[in-house]
Amino acid sequence: MRSKPIKCGDQTYKSVREFAAAIGTRSKRIRSKLSKGWSPEQIKDHYETGQNKIGGSPKPVVINGRRFASIEAAKAAYGVSGFWLQRIRAKHQVSSEEAIQIIANKGECGGPQETINSEAQTDRRPRVG
Repeated sequence: MRSKPIKCGDQTYKSVREFAAAIGTRSKRIRSKLSKGWSPEQIKDHYETGQNKIGGSPKPVVINGRRFASIEAAKAAYGVSGFWLQRIRAKHQVSSEEAIQIIANKGECGGPQETINSEAQTDRRPRVG
């Protein structure tokens, strides 16, 4: 199956894949929107304005009295990986903000620092000789 050229404004793309790459998304998403009646201009505007992002612009958060521009900024400040954050959220059934607070306060889970310290303690062996 050959892909049809896509005309968006004054530019013509050879294929859906080329158009998708130009606006930074997958061709599957472009095909889906085209099949729902979206014009190429509407699709391009949707991705360029960030309307495809859930929730739009980042929401400021406050953790332990410190204000952060976003969850991502708070994760970076506390050295929390996305994996660790999701693990704590699932274990405690809490929001991202609450999970970072648990990690920051070294609650039940202890956070990354406690894991590092406990590994260091378990690696100590009595010296022989």
